[in-house]
Amino acid sequence: MKSLNCKVTVANVSLYLTDEGRQMISFAINEQIPARRLDKTTGEFVQTFANDIKMPLRQFGHIIFFETATMMQYYLAPKERGYYKETMTQEEYYNLLVGATLDVKVERFEDGETFINEIDGEEMTSDGVTFHTRINDIVLSDFGNDFGFGEPKDMTKMLAIIKAANQARGKKFDFAAEKAADKAADATAE
Repeated sequence: MKSLNCKVTVANVSLYLTDEGRQMISFAINEQIPARRLDKTTGEFVQTFANDIKMPLRQFGHIIFFETATMMQYYLAPKERGYYKETMTQEEYYNLLVGATLDVKVERFEDGETFINEIDGEEMTSDGVTFHTRINDIVLSDFGNDFGFGEPKDMTKMLAIIKAANQARGKKFDFAAEKAADKAADATAE
């Protein structure tokens, strides 16, 4: 297993239901992270880059309440009345999270490597190269913090988020680039 630490910025947030009825949250991010996607022409999984992070909303709630210290706990606690009730609207998630910085760890598992499935806790074996994305920390933007405290929306802060997003757009986190940087650092050290 290899891992890559990334700080990414949330550009958009959406909620949706899967065909099985599971509520999901999707973060559109300004940067690109390694991913595995289904190639619709060949039907095979290919390694690529993605500018989104998707997960069950219940898993995101677990991250908020048990794995990070964030303003979202203050905002969600009175609404949730039990950590996993999905009572917030998409607009509320958007207002809290747009412009937020996510500290993300992308883990790459080679074919045959074992890992623990986060959803059910079972040990599994990777079928081909797989990527697992974990959110380690959430830092809300000034706009998100103001919204959480009930302040009126300050559009100058929203414009600052948009300006920062345009500057960050297109940055690509890549395992190959990290490997090359490590080799260069090793050569310098010698």
